[in-house]
Order: sequence, then C-alpha cells, then structure tokens
Amino acid sequence: MLPFLRADFTLVEKYQPVDVVPLHCPLSAFGGSEDDSVRREDLEAWRMYTLRDFTLQMFPGDHFYLHQNPAPLLQLIGPSLLHSFRHSVRNQLPFTPAPFQVINSHKVMG
Repeated sequence: MLPFLRADFTLVEKYQPVDVVPLHCPLSAFGGSEDDSVRREDLEAWRMYTLRDFTLQMFPGDHFYLHQNPAPLLQLIGPSLLHSFRHSVRNQLPFTPAPFQVINSHKVMG
C-alpha cells in the first residue's frame, strides 16, 4: 500500500491549480468517511467544476475505502456509466475512453 500512499502525496505536493471552465455534465465525488487526509469539505469543493448536478457520496472507511470494500462504489457508479454510454449512443456522441498513462505503476488519467 506504500506505493499508493506515495503517489497520493506526490500528486498533492505537485498539484498546480489552473483556471478551469466548469463542465456541462454532472460530477460526482467519493470519499472515505474516516479519511484524515481528504475531508468532506475538500470533496465538496469539486462542486465548482460543474454547471450541472453535483453529488458527494461518503463510504465507510479511510483513504483506501475502495480497496477495503469496492462493491458499494461499483454498485453506485455502474448504472451511471451505463446511462452515459446509452446517452452517447442515442445521441451519436463519441464515447472514447480517456487515454491513460502509467506513472509509478498506477494508471492515472493523462
């Protein structure tokens, strides 16, 4: 688990905020209710990055809640992803996954 923790702290240390135009799509944030490093208020701040609906869902666990019990998150986002896929097909929008790049053996959006 140490590599995951190092990667998280590296991202936090090197993050440089930029002016971002809010998205025209719903946005969700997820966190662990016992996470000491990312507070609920930190996750709430993501609300400013969308002009549409924002949802915040907290799960039992710490920063690694997803590793401890992935089922609740997967059950929550599965239907949403399916809805997005069906919407993109119905409206003939391109549905291309974002490219990934490997950094420190972890996949991150690139």
